[in-house]
Amino acid sequence: CNLLQLALQALEYVVEKSGASERQRLLKLVVKCLQCCVYCITKTVSFISFYGFIYVAVEGDGFCWSCKKAFGLLGAQTIVNAVLQRLLLLLIGLTTPIGCAVSAFFYLQSLPDYVAEYSPVYAGVLVFLLAFFITSSTCQ
Repeated sequence: CNLLQLALQALEYVVEKSGASERQRLLKLVVKCLQCCVYCITKTVSFISFYGFIYVAVEGDGFCWSCKKAFGLLGAQTIVNAVLQRLLLLLIGLTTPIGCAVSAFFYLQSLPDYVAEYSPVYAGVLVFLLAFFITSSTCQ
């Protein structure tokens, strides 16, 4: 990765020393894109090496085999994050409307004038539906 960074810095230096033209702007854009790619590769290799060393220390396997396991961990971690995100959205999507409906029901039931004239159950159902639609539209 250091060799890639050195080559990119040399290319950036050459582009910087060339004249200001439309072609130079295109070269600067290409250099910036290459720098972004090298940064991503560097971070990925750093992540895999870090967890590869942990696998070496814990299991005593070779470094390459441990890096392969670390790379598999990277894929498994994304799946776990997606599942957890879905579960949290489901939890938020259900607890918020239920909490709002129960709160509205008990508040309206504590008002004697309201209970004498209306049923707090209908208001609770309406609050549940409204809270459900609002929650489902904002938590996606």
